[in-house]
This record gives sequence, structure tokens and C-alpha cells, in this order.
Amino acid sequence: MNPRGSFGTLHQFIMRFVCDVLKAGLAQAKVQGFAEVLAAKDAEDGISALIQTEGLGGLRPNTIILCWPIHWKKDYDSYTADAFIRKYY
Repeated sequence: MNPRGSFGTLHQFIMRFVCDVLKAGLAQAKVQGFAEVLAAKDAEDGISALIQTEGLGGLRPNTIILCWPIHWKKDYDSYTADAFIRKYY
């Protein structure tokens, strides 16, 4: 688990939670792999940060880039990290 980003404690907690859910999903599917989360304000900044910190090699096979919901504060219950992950998992 390697959550990265420049956010506060709540965001770090959510990133760790997302990593744990991804890792559990890999284990449940009996797939060997890695789970890594990079947080950014939007997909463009996330891709830029990924390339700057990891180089183009950071885009490994099966890299998935998702945008976090931007209106989560308006309707918090429907945009929890768990609900967001389940939408794509």
C-alpha cells in the first residue's frame, strides 16, 4: 500500500481505505498485483503528478485512472469512498 498525494488527514485515511479495498479485491479474485493510490484535484493533475514522480514507466500495464466525484460534499452519503469503489468494482 502506497497512498500518495498532498491532502489532509481525512484524505490520507480515505486513500488508505481505498488501497485496502483494492488489495482485498485482488485477494478475493486470487489475482497477484499491486494497489497504489495517487490523489489529485483532477485527472489532468493526477496524470501529470504520476508522470513527474514515476516517469512514463509509472503507467504500468493495467493502470486505471479514475476521477473522484467532485460534488461529494453536496450529497455525502451517496459519495462515500466505499460507494465510489463499489461503483467501479
